[in-house]
Amino acid sequence: MGTARVDHMLMVLAVSLDMDAKEREVITREMIRGFNDTAEEAGTAITGGQSILNPWPIIGGVANTVVKKDEFLVPNRAQVGDVIVLTKPLGTQIAVNLKEWKSKNNDKYKKALKLGIVTSDDVEEINKVAIHSMGKLNKNAAGLVNKYKSGACTDVTGFGILGHLENLAEAQSSDGLELRINKLPVLKNSDKIEESIMNFNLVKGYSAETSGGLMAFLKEKDVKDFQNELEVKYGEKSWVIGEVRERKEGNKATIAKDVEVIYADSVFC
Repeated sequence: MGTARVDHMLMVLAVSLDMDAKEREVITREMIRGFNDTAEEAGTAITGGQSILNPWPIIGGVANTVVKKDEFLVPNRAQVGDVIVLTKPLGTQIAVNLKEWKSKNNDKYKKALKLGIVTSDDVEEINKVAIHSMGKLNKNAAGLVNKYKSGACTDVTGFGILGHLENLAEAQSSDGLELRINKLPVLKNSDKIEESIMNFNLVKGYSAETSGGLMAFLKEKDVKDFQNELEVKYGEKSWVIGEVRERKEGNKATIAKDVEVIYADSVFC
């Protein structure tokens, strides 16, 4: 189910036992401050939560909202002819790994340099775009998803884009639908890293994303207005990546064999 409003949040905080007292004080304070800042940006407040001691630091939480029936969308109403739009590029898992490889100057990073896939500056730029993507809330896009009455929508996170599309295919109330991806917007050269250095299943659609975007199913007549409003009003990019097609029976999520990989150099316009 989808709504663009969050009434309040509960925070879950784990304080690291492996840090000394000063590290715990500073890092925990900054984690809480960042969480509070993001809640404020989302237009909500933290009203409680739970804290524990743990070997490593963790922060997260749960969002709660009470809505009327006409204030949320159910993700099971996709129809033949719907257009699939994605609001953030793929490849965050590869970007953060690439940055880690560089920090360790390991064999994977050296191989990427030797093959000419990336330069040192490329790694920093790809990581910067990934951070901007992960740090950008889906609130604005979610508001427009509701405004334009998306027939189905999901975030793209741990299951990868095809994994989440498969979940949507199973959830549909209609039968005989092919949910087909024709284009994959990815962070620059992330597909080449996958091809030559390490397989993350990015192009196959199963690479996990952190704080991924929304994959929304819109009526063809609404796509241009949705994208224009997201760009003009909020300065955020989006990409048309696929469509809903008719099939004889059952529902299926697919990525086209000749899928087009598109490089995204920013998440903002």
